[in-house]
Amino acid sequence: MNSGKKTLKSFFDTIYNVSLFTCKILFIITIVITAYVVFGRYVLHSHPVWGEEVVLISITYMALISSGLAIRREAHMKMTMLDLFLSKKAIDRVKLISTVSIMIFSLVLIFAGFKFTWGMRLSRLTGLQIATSWQYLSVPLAGIIIFAMTLEKVLEFFGILEKTEKIETELSVLENTETGGSE
Repeated sequence: MNSGKKTLKSFFDTIYNVSLFTCKILFIITIVITAYVVFGRYVLHSHPVWGEEVVLISITYMALISSGLAIRREAHMKMTMLDLFLSKKAIDRVKLISTVSIMIFSLVLIFAGFKFTWGMRLSRLTGLQIATSWQYLSVPLAGIIIFAMTLEKVLEFFGILEKTEKIETELSVLENTETGGSE
């Protein structure tokens, strides 16, 4: 692989790794603050006003960003019924059409999301006292991540980039251990 292709692959790897790290941090924040709010509500009979808003924002960002991660790992839900009837070449074309459709949708997320985020800049979240647009910024951000991950898949389809190696996760390692490593 030449240096340009390595740089491009490294760019996609960086987007993936930063997004994954962000989702992990947001998950921890969600758990800690939810536990704090529940403890405050039921034990101390007083809870922070900002707690539920932080959890909502955290879950929103995590859910939307993780959709881009699923695209790169090809861990998203998909229908494989056609795989029984179509050739490998036809299946690859259907996957390309699907990926390009997702890419187009990501552009909608980016442009409509930025427009909506801008429109919410004057509204405020009551508990945090920050602009509501910070919550809605998750939509165009997710659109950018999804666009990048689908662009990588399109470049892989046309042979411009090497296919992403199967990304091992803790769950897939556990599944391989239980099945004896056979796939």
